[in-house]
Amino acid sequence: KGAFANDFLMERYSLDILSYVSAESFPLVEEEVYATAITCCLKNDELGMADQILVAMKNHGLTPSQRLLKEIIAEYCRMAMTSSKEEFRLARLAKKKIKDSSGALSSPSQLYPIMEPIYITSRARAKAALTILKAVEKPLQSPHLLNSVAKACCAAGLWQDARSIVRRMHRAAIREVRLQQQQNANGNDRGKEGQFLNELPRLHRSLLKFCAKGGNITPALNFADDIQFLATQIRRQHGKKAMKAEMEEKKEPELLSSRLLMDISTPDSIPESDFSHAGALTALGKRPVGLTGQDWKLILIAASRGGHWKVCVGTLPFIRPYVKETHPRYARESLDSMSS
Repeated sequence: KGAFANDFLMERYSLDILSYVSAESFPLVEEEVYATAITCCLKNDELGMADQILVAMKNHGLTPSQRLLKEIIAEYCRMAMTSSKEEFRLARLAKKKIKDSSGALSSPSQLYPIMEPIYITSRARAKAALTILKAVEKPLQSPHLLNSVAKACCAAGLWQDARSIVRRMHRAAIREVRLQQQQNANGNDRGKEGQFLNELPRLHRSLLKFCAKGGNITPALNFADDIQFLATQIRRQHGKKAMKAEMEEKKEPELLSSRLLMDISTPDSIPESDFSHAGALTALGKRPVGLTGQDWKLILIAASRGGHWKVCVGTLPFIRPYVKETHPRYARESLDSMSS
C-alpha cells in the first residue's frame, strides 16, 4: 500500500516520499502475514499464487512454522479428497458410455458396477501432503493430522502409504494403552482416553468406506488385518492375567485376509471364537476398536463391487453375530438379562 501511494504521489505531484526513507527502516513482513496469505490461497485452490507467496517468504529469509506446515497439509488433504470425488464422477460417466445401444455391458470384464478412476489431481495433492508431512516435527503428536493424510491417501488410491500411516497410529495407540495400564497400576487413574484411541475408530470406518466405494477388496482386507491385530494387542493389555497373556502372545493370530483369500473354509463357530471380541472390544472408553458390524458390511460391499464373490460368501459368517443381534427373539433375551 505504501509503494502504491508513493507511486500515486510521484505521478500527480512528482513527490517521491520513500526516497527520503532509509530501506532499513521499513518493517519486515511477519511470517504470520505470509502464512495467512498462503492458507487463503490454498482454501481457494490457488496453488500457483500460494507457491509464489511461499517463494517470496523464503526470499525474505523466513521459514514456514510448524503450524503453517500443518495448515498446508490439511488443505492439500482437503483438495485431494475433493479431486477424488470428481475423478469418481468422471469414472461413472465413462462407465455409462461403454454400454451398448441395448443397455447391456459389452464385455464380461465390465459386469461389475465400479470403474477404477484415473487418479491424477487427487494423487498429486496427496503426495504433496505426504512430502510436507516429512518436515513436520513429531507428527505423532498430531493424530488428527495423520488421520487426514491417511484418508487423503486412500482417496487417491495410495493404499500402501495410507496403511503405513495407520500402522504408525496403531503403534501409538498401543503405547497409550500401556501407559494407562501403568498409571492404573500406580493408582493414578486419570480416566482420560488416549488421543489415538479416540481417533482410530472413525478413521477405520472412513478407510473401509473408501475401499467399498471403489471395490478395492485387497486394501480392505489389509486394513482389516491391521484392525484385527490392534484389537488383539489391546485386548492383551487389559482384562487378562499375565500368564494367560504370555500364552496368547506365543500364538500368532490368524489373519482375516488369509482366511478369505486362500479359500479356507469358514466354520460357523469362527466368528464367535476368533473374531467376536474384536468388534465388541472397546478402547479405554466408549468406541469399538476392532471390526464392527458396519465394518464387516463395508468389506462385503468392497468384495461385491470388485466381483470377488468367494470373499463375499466367506464374509457372511463374520456378519452373522451382528445380524443375529437384530432378531427380536435375541433382543428380548438381552433385555431380560439386563433387567435381571
